[in-house]
Amino acid sequence: MTSFEGDTGAYLQYAHVRLCSVARKVANENVLREAVNTIDPGLLSEPKAREIVYHLATYPDAVRSAMRVSEPSSIVTYCFKLSHLISSAWETLVVKGQDAELAQARLYLFNCARIVLASAMRLLSLTPLERM
Repeated sequence: MTSFEGDTGAYLQYAHVRLCSVARKVANENVLREAVNTIDPGLLSEPKAREIVYHLATYPDAVRSAMRVSEPSSIVTYCFKLSHLISSAWETLVVKGQDAELAQARLYLFNCARIVLASAMRLLSLTPLERM
């Protein structure tokens, strides 16, 4: 029950906490701009970034489908896939110490992932944690 590996609730919480910690860790160097239209998403050209963006884009469809067929387990599957994508991207999508524009794009990607993961967790009646 308290394992942070594999497909467990603790793993989802851990993924959310790590996404929250990205912003805290780079706060001295990069704070996410409020005017997100000034961030260049075209800089997210790495395959891992594209996978995450694609998966985030499927969230509304996943929610509609889960509601239509009354299958909340598909939201759980969505959360685990997003968590696994984020986990596999940590080493390639580094924010700290990068060019300012690239760091902003990656920080924005991780922030979007955090928002979507938190939303999906709330649909499942889980309270997303910010620290563990």
